[in-house]
Amino acid sequence: MTADLLVELGCEELPQGACEVADANAATVAREWLERQRLLGGDVAAYVSPRRIAVLAADVPSEQPPERVEHRGPPENVARTDDGWTKAAEGFARRHGVTPDALELRDGFVWVVGDAAQASLDELAQGLVDALVDGLQIPKNMRWGSETLRFARPIRTLAVLHGERLLPAVVAGVESSRSVRGHRFVRPHVELARAGDYVDALEGAAVVVPTAQRREIIRAALDAAARELDAIWSDPAGVLREVVYLVERPRALTGSIRPEHMRLPDAVLVTAMQSHQRYLPLTAPDGSRYPGFLTIVNSDVSLDATVRAGNERVLAGRLDDAAFSLEQDLARGLEEMAASLDRMT
Repeated sequence: MTADLLVELGCEELPQGACEVADANAATVAREWLERQRLLGGDVAAYVSPRRIAVLAADVPSEQPPERVEHRGPPENVARTDDGWTKAAEGFARRHGVTPDALELRDGFVWVVGDAAQASLDELAQGLVDALVDGLQIPKNMRWGSETLRFARPIRTLAVLHGERLLPAVVAGVESSRSVRGHRFVRPHVELARAGDYVDALEGAAVVVPTAQRREIIRAALDAAARELDAIWSDPAGVLREVVYLVERPRALTGSIRPEHMRLPDAVLVTAMQSHQRYLPLTAPDGSRYPGFLTIVNSDVSLDATVRAGNERVLAGRLDDAAFSLEQDLARGLEEMAASLDRMT
């Protein structure tokens, strides 16, 4: 029997770097493991969002298929004499769990020919989980609690399903179950009936798991919000690369910049918006700076007013600091600041 195979590691919020590593490598790690175990069927896809790393493999058999294996041993003139098998042949046979009588002579060498062991997917599932955890070379890992395992963030849930069957596995003390986490404000827990339901089940829980789909939704939302303001959004610092891994249900939200801050140089405004807050700056059709910004949020729509006020307040604080620093620099002047460069390391 073949069916879809799902492995999901449910984590605390993963940083961008960990998400990018998982997006690039998780499917490859799973595919190579399945191939080594003679279990590779169809396509293998990775699904990565801020709180999960998952792989979904199609048409995976429930048991390793039979396979004829051959092992080549020492040359015939080393393995056999007129008196019979040599010590070299006996040692070769012993290594492969057979008696010398089972050895074959062919093409000038001695061979062991037999059937490869057949294990069930239930027996092998733990190996796939371990391969995923160990095979993702994430730049910065951590330990938590009394665990010795190191991973990007603490693992809180584990789901390993083959079709409708739950497979046994454990990682960092967390046992496999059907429960995965949906959007924390919409549906915190989702029970999976079968592996193939994964993407649709999470979409019903307000989580968009395919990264490319989240990216498309974010761009479309920014385009629509900018059109409503008769403005153009931009991303000069490339923060969308990180934003796509900060949200699971992306929406665009507008915010305003206080009039007194609009007198700041354009570079100061954009730097404060992007390097600190991951906001998207806006320009008017004539190319001038628009007194507002866009941001991508993960919150419930009922909280938009509160979230907007918070975003505006935080940006205002950043711009107050920037205005103070700019005034100090203008008071010193370029010549005085340049003269202090020789004291900097």
